[in-house]
Amino acid sequence: MPVGGQLITATPGLASAETGNAEVLDEQHWIGVGPSYPGRGDVAEAVLNGAAYVIGGTGTTDDGLHVYRYDLSTGTRERMPDLPVSIDHAMAATLDGRIYVFGGYVFGRPTDRVFSFSANDARWIEHSPMPAARAAGGAAVVGDRIYVVGGVTDNGNWIRDTWALDARGRWWTNLARIPTPRDHLAVGAYRGRVCAAGGNGANQVFECFDPVRNEWGWMPDLRKPVVGGRAVEAAGWFWVVAQDVHVFTIDHWHFGPRPNAARAGHALVAVGDAIYVIEGGLSPGSGRLEVLRPQP
Repeated sequence: MPVGGQLITATPGLASAETGNAEVLDEQHWIGVGPSYPGRGDVAEAVLNGAAYVIGGTGTTDDGLHVYRYDLSTGTRERMPDLPVSIDHAMAATLDGRIYVFGGYVFGRPTDRVFSFSANDARWIEHSPMPAARAAGGAAVVGDRIYVVGGVTDNGNWIRDTWALDARGRWWTNLARIPTPRDHLAVGAYRGRVCAAGGNGANQVFECFDPVRNEWGWMPDLRKPVVGGRAVEAAGWFWVVAQDVHVFTIDHWHFGPRPNAARAGHALVAVGDAIYVIEGGLSPGSGRLEVLRPQP
């Protein structure tokens, strides 16, 4: 179980023999774009009007307040209005032209607060809270709802409940619960489902939620343990980017090319035909945005 936000990971088994070296797109490479910025970790991310917003996180005492908008063509960033409160390990997604930020840790405790921001806003707007506090989970959009899964609640225990928020601000809580609760999991939309890969407590488990059937289904395990990865759908595949890059195609995991810089707690977004990894650099000078344009 998670204790005080610390990661307690299982010991890798047979997967320890896996190298993680690229098996698909092995001749394609991540390309660094723009300047190198000071690294933050444990950020949230969302896309609005073709730009990536990187939200909160850990680093300096002020980093949890800060929001930056990245121009994905140049790799440069612009400071946006601060969050009302310093947050890390939050969950974020965009619905109907508005970025929503859910929960996260506020001074080390999970919160239930919800904020949103649109391109026409001068500040973040606070909404009615989530049904309970949640941090270190994940969020993804399928159809006209944002789904929030995984993470821990205010007593430090894993939270199994699946929630959805619609554009009218209504919470849907009578949804199937995630079979394998965990935190620091990689969550993204894939073929009309909400998929959760790895995480603290079940670092190779891959499960997907079907909103139409209101049920979770088991999927093939990740080939290497992943804790704190990020996930997106791009080029028809489901990507989980951590120290290694897992690529899921229909019914099987492959390894894809790794980013040039080692990262943790980074942001990952997909826009058009490209995937972008942002912040989370683990060494000096590793804070450049990197882009991969997968061509299967």
